[in-house]
Amino acid sequence: MDPATAPNPLFEELANIALKHEDRLKEIGRNLAAALPMMLLIMLMMWVWPYQIRFVEGSSDMPAWLWVSNLYLFMFTMSIVIFFELRVGRFPIETGKWLWVIAANFFWLPVIDADGDSGWWGTFWITVGALVPSFGHKVLIVTFIRFAMDRVRKRREMEMG
Repeated sequence: MDPATAPNPLFEELANIALKHEDRLKEIGRNLAAALPMMLLIMLMMWVWPYQIRFVEGSSDMPAWLWVSNLYLFMFTMSIVIFFELRVGRFPIETGKWLWVIAANFFWLPVIDADGDSGWWGTFWITVGALVPSFGHKVLIVTFIRFAMDRVRKRREMEMG
């Protein structure tokens, strides 16, 4: 037998299944590639969670889980927007830049100041961490609704014209 074409009984049936569903497997691969940054972000968020809680508890009297959850929900929302934009072939560069700037700023806090700071430094970051997600959610939603409105208008114009 030719070694280049000799069957390997361990993988032949799996190869037949893969060939039968080749297009679907390619689609799954593209979706996984698009979701990889989001999965990495989620893993990082889970790893940093206890450090974030300790930072907030040392910097403020507010419920730490609420502050961290608000920040994480905003970052997760941004990553979901990026994921769905990538799925349709658009790359939201600005959203991605803002996501990584926010993640980098807030994930280094526990490294720099592991137990928090009840002085101006901690108060500043607690305030920023409360305002950025609140303002950011509104900007994100309004911006992408406007983009969607423009796409709907273009589709309608194409159908009519």
